[in-house]
Amino acid sequence: MPKVVVDRKKSPGKSSGERQVAKLERELAHVREDLSRAKQLASLGTAAAMFAHEFNNAMTPIVGYAQFALDSGDPELMAKGLRTTLKQTESVLKMTERILGLAVDAPDEFEPVAIGELVLDASDCMGRDWSKDGITLNVDIDAKLRVHGNRHLLRHVFFNLFLNARHALEGQSGKVTVSAEEAGDKLIRIFVKDNGPGIPAKHIDSIFDAFFTTKTGRSGGHKGTGLGLTFCREIAEQHGGTIEVSRSSSKGTEFTLSLPAAK
Repeated sequence: MPKVVVDRKKSPGKSSGERQVAKLERELAHVREDLSRAKQLASLGTAAAMFAHEFNNAMTPIVGYAQFALDSGDPELMAKGLRTTLKQTESVLKMTERILGLAVDAPDEFEPVAIGELVLDASDCMGRDWSKDGITLNVDIDAKLRVHGNRHLLRHVFFNLFLNARHALEGQSGKVTVSAEEAGDKLIRIFVKDNGPGIPAKHIDSIFDAFFTTKTGRSGGHKGTGLGLTFCREIAEQHGGTIEVSRSSSKGTEFTLSLPAAK
C-alpha cells in the first residue's frame, strides 16, 4: 500500500519579541497597581498626620480626667471623671477606625451608594472638625441621590477634595459647599466648592497631572505629593465618569464630579 504522509502544521509559537512585549505589559500593569496604591497611601499619610494631632488633643483630657478620678476620693466625682474619660476614649477609637478604613484595599464590588452619606463619611475621615479651623461645611444633597460605584474608592475622592479645600482655606475663615443634582436619568453631578483664593488660571490645565502641586509650606517650599487629584481622576474614569475643575469669576474653586446614577 502506498504510504500516506500527513502534513501536520504546527501553530507557530510566540517569537522572542512577542514574549518580551507580553512581559513588559505585565510589568507595566504591576507598576500601575503600585502607583495607584501609592496615591492612596499619600492621602492616608495626610490623614495620619491630622489624626496624630487630634489624638494628642483627645488624650490630654483623658489623662487629666483619669487622674482627677483617682485623686478625688469622691465616688460621684470619680464617676463623672470616668464617664468623661470613656466618652473621649470612644471618640479616639472612632477616629482610628476611620483612618484604618482609608488604609484597606478597595474591593471590586460596585453598588448603589448614597452620595450624602458618603460625603459625610469622607468628612469624618478628616479626623479634625472643620470648625476648629474656622471652616463651615455645608452639605445640601437629596438623600435619595445614589450613584453606582465603589464606596471605598469614592470616599477617597471626596477625602482628597476636602483636603484641598481645607488647605485652600488655611489661615482664614471660609466655607465648603457640597451639592448634587440629577443630569438626566443616567448621570449625577456632585459639586464641591470652596470660597478660597481659587486656582491660578495658568495651573488649571495641569491640576490633575501626576506630581503637580501648588501647595506650599510655611517656609515657601512645596508640600503635598501632587497625587491626590490624579487619583481622583482615575477613580472617576474607573466609574465611567469625569471630574473637572473651574475657578469662579470671583473667589473660590469648584470641582464637578459626574458619575453614573444607580439603577
